[in-house]
Order: sequence, then C-alpha cells, then structure tokens
Amino acid sequence: MFPFPPFAGDHINVTPSARQGPSDSVQGRFNLAHHSAAGGLVADVAGEVTCLTVVGNAAQVTGVITQGEQTGQAVAITVVDNGEIDAAGVDLSFFPAPHPIAPCQVVAPYMPIDSGNFTAHD
Repeated sequence: MFPFPPFAGDHINVTPSARQGPSDSVQGRFNLAHHSAAGGLVADVAGEVTCLTVVGNAAQVTGVITQGEQTGQAVAITVVDNGEIDAAGVDLSFFPAPHPIAPCQVVAPYMPIDSGNFTAHD
C-alpha cells in the first residue's frame, strides 16, 4: 500500500523477476500496476530488467519500461525479503519530476507488502 499523499491508501503491485547469468548477464522482466484506493487502475507498466544486485535479503533491480505509458523511461525497484513481512521501494525516472536512475540504484523500501511474498537470494 502506498503510504504518501497524494496516493496514500493506493495499492501498487510490484512484480520483479530476474536472474543473473554467466558473465553477469541479466535476464528478467518487471511489472508495476497502480490501483487507486477505490480500486480503479491508475497505471500499468512492464519492462525489461537491465541490472540486478542481490545482497543478503535485499535485491535491487533497474530496468526500462517497454509496455504501457512512459515507454523508454527507467525504473528502480528494491525488494527486501523479511520472511512473511516484506517491503519494497520503487523509483520512476519521470515521477514526480524527471531525474536520472543509476544502474542497480538502491531505493529505500518505503512500502510494506500487504499480500504476496518476495524471495531474494544470491
């Protein structure tokens, strides 16, 4: 659930899936779906993962939006696997104002996960 105005109470579905292969190559995709507190779909984007870092129980993923609004924009996602009470943070290069996102940028995990369960392992 999104904790900050103007989206407080909204739900963000965060779905990163990535693997690091030989020679540090990365394969994966992500999906972000934003639903208003009333249940309506605000935004739904998906894209390709370009960087993956896993340290302990935290994973950082960055990528580029390839489907939905804002195609070509960068995204940074951090997920923290705390057993059953996980957390996530998302940074969008176009929100709230345009800004750069570095490869494998860390985002503070500001959203508690109210359903689902992340698994991060190296």
